[in-house]
Amino acid sequence: MLQLRAIKSNEHYEMDTTILEQTIKDDVNNGLIPFFCCATLGTTATCGFDKLKDIGPICDKYNIWLHVDAAYAGSSFICPEYRYLMDGIEYATSFVFNPHKWLLINFDCSIVWYREVNWVKNSFHVDPPYLKHKHQQTTIDFRETLDLGFVLLGNRQQSVPVILSELVLPGGFDLASPSFTIRDITTELS
Repeated sequence: MLQLRAIKSNEHYEMDTTILEQTIKDDVNNGLIPFFCCATLGTTATCGFDKLKDIGPICDKYNIWLHVDAAYAGSSFICPEYRYLMDGIEYATSFVFNPHKWLLINFDCSIVWYREVNWVKNSFHVDPPYLKHKHQQTTIDFRETLDLGFVLLGNRQQSVPVILSELVLPGGFDLASPSFTIRDITTELS
């Protein structure tokens, strides 16, 4: 049975890494296998930013999957002036953010990145017999278009607005930059 551990945060709303490591050690000593840690960059309620450069080495030391949830703040990392907030991101095993919160994308669109996409690809691969047909080699298989190998059948493909925004808007996603104005778009379009 899985057990969840809530790690206390410090006065700056950052995960307390001393408590994190001690909790991991205690769990190992009690015969448990810690395997997942979720850090946040821009916690929704407090705007707390966990220090990935401190959490990452602990997760590496104990072979723990480090997931980074950037919720609303992830959109700001498109701007170079905010990327310092991602210090230590190289330790992340997975990363997710919600472009619908700042990037003018419809609601319910999230973007996830995996260090090793095959872990997910192999877990969610869809290749049932009812999708096979005699013209398979002569048509485009949109399930393979982005080389992910899977599409969630029956669901809307929320990535389409993100791709279209990048293709259609001049300058792509620089909308979140402090130097961006709507006038910039209208000038370039005219």
